[in-house]
Amino acid sequence: MAERDLMGDMQHLLLVDDERSIREPLAQYLTKQGFRVTQAADAESARTRLAAYAIERLRFKGSRQVGLGIFLAYLVPPSILFIPLAAIVFKLGLFDTRWALILTYPTFLIPFCTWLLM
Repeated sequence: MAERDLMGDMQHLLLVDDERSIREPLAQYLTKQGFRVTQAADAESARTRLAAYAIERLRFKGSRQVGLGIFLAYLVPPSILFIPLAAIVFKLGLFDTRWALILTYPTFLIPFCTWLLM
Protein backbone atom coordinates (compact mmCIF):
# COMPACT_ATOMS: atom_id res chain seq x y z
CA MET A 1 0.00 0.00 0.00
CA ALA A 2 1.08 3.56 -0.65
CA GLU A 3 2.40 5.54 2.26
CA ARG A 4 0.73 8.72 3.34
CA ASP A 5 2.48 12.06 3.08
CA LEU A 6 2.93 14.56 5.92
CA MET A 7 -0.56 15.97 5.43
CA GLY A 8 -2.16 12.52 5.70
CA ASP A 9 -3.04 12.32 2.01
CA MET A 10 -2.22 9.36 -0.18
CA GLN A 11 0.78 9.84 -2.41
CA HIS A 12 -0.21 11.36 -5.72
CA LEU A 13 1.39 10.25 -8.99
CA LEU A 14 1.37 11.94 -12.39
CA LEU A 15 1.45 9.26 -15.07
CA VAL A 16 2.53 10.52 -18.51
CA ASP A 17 2.37 8.27 -21.56
CA ASP A 18 0.95 8.84 -25.02
CA GLU A 19 -0.22 5.25 -25.36
CA ARG A 20 -3.63 4.91 -23.74
CA SER A 21 -3.37 1.11 -23.83
CA ILE A 22 -0.32 1.34 -21.52
CA ARG A 23 -1.34 4.35 -19.43
CA GLU A 24 -4.80 3.23 -18.31
CA PRO A 25 -3.96 -0.30 -17.07
CA LEU A 26 -0.93 1.07 -15.23
CA ALA A 27 -3.10 3.77 -13.65
CA GLN A 28 -5.63 1.15 -12.54
CA TYR A 29 -2.88 -0.98 -11.01
CA LEU A 30 -1.37 1.98 -9.14
CA THR A 31 -4.81 3.02 -7.90
CA LYS A 32 -5.38 -0.47 -6.50
CA GLN A 33 -2.03 -0.14 -4.72
CA GLY A 34 -3.36 2.94 -2.93
CA PHE A 35 -1.92 5.78 -5.00
CA ARG A 36 -3.89 8.71 -6.33
CA VAL A 37 -3.10 8.79 -10.04
CA THR A 38 -3.51 11.65 -12.48
CA GLN A 39 -3.01 10.82 -16.14
CA ALA A 40 -1.56 12.97 -18.90
CA ALA A 41 -1.26 11.98 -22.54
CA ASP A 42 1.54 14.40 -23.42
CA ALA A 43 4.12 16.76 -21.96
CA GLU A 44 1.91 19.81 -22.51
CA SER A 45 -0.92 18.48 -20.37
CA ALA A 46 1.58 17.21 -17.78
CA ARG A 47 3.11 20.70 -17.41
CA THR A 48 -0.37 22.18 -17.15
CA ARG A 49 -1.38 19.77 -14.39
CA LEU A 50 1.82 20.40 -12.46
CA ALA A 51 1.35 24.17 -12.70
CA ALA A 52 -2.29 24.01 -11.61
CA TYR A 53 -1.39 21.74 -8.70
CA ALA A 54 1.40 24.05 -7.58
CA ILE A 55 -0.77 27.16 -7.72
CA GLU A 56 -3.83 25.62 -6.09
CA ARG A 57 -2.45 23.13 -3.57
CA LEU A 58 0.97 24.40 -2.54
CA ARG A 59 1.15 27.59 -0.58
CA PHE A 60 4.06 29.77 -1.57
CA LYS A 61 4.60 33.50 -1.49
CA GLY A 62 2.61 35.00 -4.33
CA SER A 63 0.55 31.92 -5.23
CA ARG A 64 -2.73 33.81 -4.99
CA GLN A 65 -1.38 36.64 -7.13
CA VAL A 66 -0.18 34.17 -9.79
CA GLY A 67 -3.60 32.50 -9.91
CA LEU A 68 -5.36 35.85 -10.06
CA GLY A 69 -2.97 37.05 -12.79
CA ILE A 70 -3.73 33.99 -14.92
CA PHE A 71 -7.46 34.55 -14.43
CA LEU A 72 -7.27 38.26 -15.28
CA ALA A 73 -5.21 37.56 -18.39
CA TYR A 74 -8.24 35.77 -19.83
CA LEU A 75 -10.42 38.83 -19.33
CA VAL A 76 -8.22 40.64 -21.87
CA PRO A 77 -9.22 40.00 -25.50
CA PRO A 78 -6.73 37.59 -27.13
CA SER A 79 -6.16 39.93 -30.07
CA ILE A 80 -4.56 42.46 -27.71
CA LEU A 81 -2.18 39.79 -26.43
CA PHE A 82 -1.21 38.68 -29.95
CA ILE A 83 0.07 42.12 -31.01
CA PRO A 84 3.12 42.23 -28.68
CA LEU A 85 3.75 38.51 -29.21
CA ALA A 86 3.75 38.99 -32.99
CA ALA A 87 6.22 41.86 -32.59
CA ILE A 88 8.56 39.63 -30.55
CA VAL A 89 8.34 36.81 -33.11
CA PHE A 90 9.07 39.28 -35.92
CA LYS A 91 12.08 40.76 -34.07
CA LEU A 92 13.50 37.28 -33.51
CA GLY A 93 13.24 36.61 -37.25
CA LEU A 94 10.88 33.69 -36.73
CA PHE A 95 7.98 35.12 -38.70
CA ASP A 96 6.39 32.56 -41.07
CA THR A 97 8.35 29.61 -39.63
CA ARG A 98 7.42 26.54 -37.62
CA TRP A 99 9.41 27.89 -34.66
CA ALA A 100 6.93 30.75 -34.40
CA LEU A 101 4.16 28.20 -33.85
CA ILE A 102 6.24 26.13 -31.45
CA LEU A 103 6.95 29.18 -29.27
CA THR A 104 3.52 30.82 -29.36
CA TYR A 105 1.33 27.73 -28.90
CA PRO A 106 2.40 27.02 -25.29
CA THR A 107 2.30 30.75 -24.51
CA PHE A 108 -1.48 30.65 -24.67
CA LEU A 109 -2.28 26.99 -24.05
CA ILE A 110 -0.43 26.39 -20.76
CA PRO A 111 -1.91 29.38 -18.87
CA PHE A 112 -5.42 28.62 -20.15
CA CYS A 113 -5.29 24.95 -19.17
CA THR A 114 -3.72 25.84 -15.82
CA TRP A 115 -6.59 28.23 -15.14
CA LEU A 116 -9.15 25.55 -16.08
CA LEU A 117 -7.57 22.99 -13.75
CA MET A 118 -7.27 25.29 -10.73
